[in-house]
Amino acid sequence: MNTEKTSLSYKLFGRLGIIPQKYKNRSFVFLVFHQLYAMLKEILHITARYMPFGPLGNRFVRAWLHRRRGIKIEKGVWIGSDVYMDDRCPEQICIEANVFIAARCALLAHKRDMGGYKQGMWIGECPMIESPIVIKKGAHIGMGSIILPGVTIGEGAVIGAGAVVTKDVPPYTIVAGVPAKVLKKVD
Repeated sequence: MNTEKTSLSYKLFGRLGIIPQKYKNRSFVFLVFHQLYAMLKEILHITARYMPFGPLGNRFVRAWLHRRRGIKIEKGVWIGSDVYMDDRCPEQICIEANVFIAARCALLAHKRDMGGYKQGMWIGECPMIESPIVIKKGAHIGMGSIILPGVTIGEGAVIGAGAVVTKDVPPYTIVAGVPAKVLKKVD
């Protein structure tokens, strides 16, 4: 018999699918503030992605907004328009100084653990795995690239447009393709 106590507010929000399992014993007030904070982070993300800030915005305003969401961003980072940085766990993303991220890139710091996925199962029941993304100083991420969880992009590395980066990229290398492969080592 399961005697674990579950709060009424968790039962309500849990049925709606908006509160993760880890909050099942929290108060209603906590859950409301948690949702309000999540909404604020989403508003910051949307603003950073779509507002036409111009050249100064790409270097300063977008980075400032993403820092407010919990992403670690050092000075001199240039972020193009419509760059998606993980909503679920932004604190798992670290971008060092003087990195250039072109428009429409995606940085994903979580994925589903498909190890227990079975026929007839709803995919939403599979747990999430969070892994950090680290982009070292001076790296360049080409337009439309996708950086997957657990990847470290080395110092001065260049990611070609449209690449899907699934593994770590060594420093001062040029990679491109799906999945990304090393094309050249820079001397």
